Amino acid sequence: MRNKKNSVNFYGFLSSSTGYGKAVENFAKAFSLSNINTKFIFDKKDKTKNKINNLNLRNYTGKCNVEFHLSSPPYKKNRSSNYRIAYFYWETDMLPSPWVKHLKELDELWVPCKLVEGACRKAGFKNKIRVVPTPHDEWSSDIKLSFPSSFSNEYFISDNVLKFYSIFQWHYRKGPDILLKSYWKEFKRNDSVLLVLKVSPLNVGNYDANKINKDIASIKSSLNLPYYAPIYIINDIISEKYIKALHNNLDCYVATHRGEGWGIPIQDAIYAGNPVITTRFGGVTEWLSVKNAGIIKHRPTHVSRMEWSPHIYNAKQKWASPSIDSSSKLMRDVYLNFDDYAKKSIRAKKIIDRFSIKKVSRLIESYIGEI
Repeated sequence: MRNKKNSVNFYGFLSSSTGYGKAVENFAKAFSLSNINTKFIFDKKDKTKNKINNLNLRNYTGKCNVEFHLSSPPYKKNRSSNYRIAYFYWETDMLPSPWVKHLKELDELWVPCKLVEGACRKAGFKNKIRVVPTPHDEWSSDIKLSFPSSFSNEYFISDNVLKFYSIFQWHYRKGPDILLKSYWKEFKRNDSVLLVLKVSPLNVGNYDANKINKDIASIKSSLNLPYYAPIYIINDIISEKYIKALHNNLDCYVATHRGEGWGIPIQDAIYAGNPVITTRFGGVTEWLSVKNAGIIKHRPTHVSRMEWSPHIYNAKQKWASPSIDSSSKLMRDVYLNFDDYAKKSIRAKKIIDRFSIKKVSRLIESYIGEI
């Protein structure tokens, strides 16, 4: 039975090329599955029409008294007396200063983790804040992938090779420098390993695909090692089914990030049953510990090298500085003791299973019902 007391206008941008697009999709499914009457108001760009139809949402057409905005500030101007809720992601201990004034427009905040909650309190938000995990969909993949050898396309990487991997947009916050230095410093010629990187360029200013290759070359030259363990780079756009296939065909996910808003690839890696090595700073990583993952040691440090987005990042903010030595040791430990980490991954998956669309829909029913 649908909740008749409160009805929700749901605002989101499915066309977002970041993790927001997937989060909007999964939250929309959770609202639709709940007993809350929900009117979905997406962006009207043509490229999202098929996606909207494929979601098969139950779309309410009546009047609503609650607004739920899934995006970063600012929010849609509205003169109504609706109760206003927002959900957004952030990766440092302080919010961007342009966002702060928009918090005054909100009656309640839903946030993905304690890091964002603390940043909102630090910004002066006095109203209710609820920590709500980003829901994940259930999926499977039976696609078999093979990775070419570094010296010939006629040979392929053996299944006996331990395949580390990471999926991210290439910029400093994601820690590609930490990842490559950790991997290359640790593994020698006689180690059967491969690092697969599914990366995408920012396409902001000079941050294009060529920047990825230049950064990799710069990191490699700075190390001056006699041997560099092999890496395999995927930097073109691939469909979601092949992203899922990566999770199902590779062995251990490594996220040497400096801060995460949520970390959908980390969540998907755990859902696929893979061990995870990660910095524990924000997002889904807050639910992880040494009991269920490899946790990279870090120290707090001021934000830097985010000049491509100066309006939201600044040197007063703090995030994590992951230890290269810690990351290297964890990768070596997974290499030597994979079965131990496979057991940890089972424990991690039990936590992630609590974030299913169905279970988050029950949280939504409870929280909207309390308004």
